[in-house]
Amino acid sequence: MSKKKKELFREDRSSVNGERVSMNIALSPENKKFLKIYAAEHDTTVAAVIAKCVEKLKKETER
Repeated sequence: MSKKKKELFREDRSSVNGERVSMNIALSPENKKFLKIYAAEHDTTVAAVIAKCVEKLKKETER
């Protein structure tokens, strides 16, 4: 297994234990505003919205 894959696997395993890692992303001002409003309207956080989207994408690609 390559070093990069090992690092990705290690990060993925950390989420199984409930741990989180930080990540910086660049968004357009409009998308940032949308995410913040969406999260507020759904009584959640932007991080939770993104995590849910990632989980959905993972399920879609496991087919």
